[in-house]
Amino acid sequence: MNGLERIVCIDGGASKTEVYLHLPKKRFLKTYIGMNIHDSYVSHVERFIDGIVNLFGEGLYVVGVAGLDTERDIETWREMLDRHNIKYILLHDVEMALYAGSMTEEGAVVIAGTGSNVYVKKNDVEVKMGDWGYKYGDDFSAYRVGHRMINLFLRMYDGRDDRTQLYEYILDKVGNDPVEAIYTLTPYEVAAIGVETCRLGFREAVEAARKAAFEAGYTVYKALSKAGGYEGEVHYTGGLFKCGVFRRAFIRYLIYYGLNIGRYVEHPVIGGLFPALKNKGIDYKRQMIEAEVFIKSVYRD
Repeated sequence: MNGLERIVCIDGGASKTEVYLHLPKKRFLKTYIGMNIHDSYVSHVERFIDGIVNLFGEGLYVVGVAGLDTERDIETWREMLDRHNIKYILLHDVEMALYAGSMTEEGAVVIAGTGSNVYVKKNDVEVKMGDWGYKYGDDFSAYRVGHRMINLFLRMYDGRDDRTQLYEYILDKVGNDPVEAIYTLTPYEVAAIGVETCRLGFREAVEAARKAAFEAGYTVYKALSKAGGYEGEVHYTGGLFKCGVFRRAFIRYLIYYGLNIGRYVEHPVIGGLFPALKNKGIDYKRQMIEAEVFIKSVYRD
């Protein structure tokens, strides 16, 4: 463990942000509200980073960010992190999830949370599919399932469809003035409705979740084909996988395509240890396993 410095891993997603501190004799994890740069004011995100730096001090910061898709996104984050005068590694959150799942530099991972994504890294080939944001893409995300539930609710509200138990459930969520409430829902809140209605087994949500699972499985297949094939395991993470209907359907599609089933990554933030440790001559895999064991022993979602 010689040479192990203070490492602060930040996994900034649309729904939540996890911050993990890794030291030789100390571990710490804290969850905050999400900080997706597309859905938050830059000043809010900057204050958040400022607070984290003030809390943890000097060290290496590994920052994984959802929606880090364009050069403009990368430039915005680099400018913000540079202003804090810290050592950092900036990467897309799907890379962090891949490292947490495979505990190495290569592999395949699927994210189905507020947003959705498939990421494959094999030798020098990188393939990313499905990450087009909630407005135009995210076909197998919790947001997409929630969006469908809201759409059905509004059809019932208008009288275009018969009202079902789903209507009463969402009405309870948004209150008696749905017109006002619907327009103020955030992508995260819509995604939460998607996960909740799926887990509760509403017929409409089950149907939408199965369709999303097909999209996820097909996207994995196409991404791996584009990468030239892959014989390793396909790992997965995100809140929609906590819905049994979606998770089981997704696994069936992996089996259908002849793919190897990996594991559910509960805390992708652990993946930040890989790029921080891989060139330091430290047993990074052992460190990542120890971090995972620590988090599972202390925290319960």
